[in-house]
Amino acid sequence: GALTLWPGTQGGAPLVLPSGKFMLLFALTWGTSLLVLVFFPRRYSSRSAVFLILGLSFAARILLLPHPASDDIYRYLWEGRVFLSGLNPYLLPPDAPQLAGLAATDPYQSLVNHPGLGAIYPPAMILLFAAVGQALYTPLAIKLVVIGFDMGTLGLLLLLLSRQHLPLRYSLLYALNPVILYSFAG
Repeated sequence: GALTLWPGTQGGAPLVLPSGKFMLLFALTWGTSLLVLVFFPRRYSSRSAVFLILGLSFAARILLLPHPASDDIYRYLWEGRVFLSGLNPYLLPPDAPQLAGLAATDPYQSLVNHPGLGAIYPPAMILLFAAVGQALYTPLAIKLVVIGFDMGTLGLLLLLLSRQHLPLRYSLLYALNPVILYSFAG
């Protein structure tokens, strides 16, 4: 929501920032992540540093699970469900009349963005969406899978830093980056 920085005085209008609360949270997240990077203990063994980095990263992602997801998440679930029904999500957009029966029983189909467009994601992604949706048909399931891939990326980054004999704390630039956190965990 909007953030009022200060109320208007004697007929002056208040300064209101649209999406100000998110901007403030984003700035605080950046500040915190930079502080963690600067003050990260340098005396830790590589093993201890990895556990601390992974722990902080996982905790940050879990804390953001309640953050409202992008409406893309409903398209992921829907396209996986269409595929599992034996239909082609590339040929049939969500509002296609052939999908009316499937849409009537789907709790998320009405939330899909751009319902007049067919799938745009590569086939491997559609298969992933289908597998996730078959296991647990909920936005939380998609978020958890995305967090898993995100943590896997962090693991690869730690491995690369280690092999290049660079400080592992540099991975915090990715691990606690608010763009990454809000894009993947949120």
